[in-house]
Amino acid sequence: MLKLFRRLFTGEVLMTGKVPLSDGSSYLKFKLKQERHTGEPYVVVSFGSLGSVNIQHMNPDELRELFATVRQLETAYDAAQAARPT
Repeated sequence: MLKLFRRLFTGEVLMTGKVPLSDGSSYLKFKLKQERHTGEPYVVVSFGSLGSVNIQHMNPDELRELFATVRQLETAYDAAQAARPT
């Protein structure tokens, strides 16, 4: 568990954003990060509003939005990596 905790707080942030969910009062926050030692990309997802949203309580449309956002992040990351000079 310590390794996971450390990973969430030590990676370099490559991209951040917010996506509103279909209920209109909640949003999905995401960070695309890169592990400092291996360079491996990973996504950190959190939910926010005045309170927080538990993924177990999300409806199927909201879950589809979540996974579509993660796929968009992967595509954006791959495009950015391809555009970087070697």
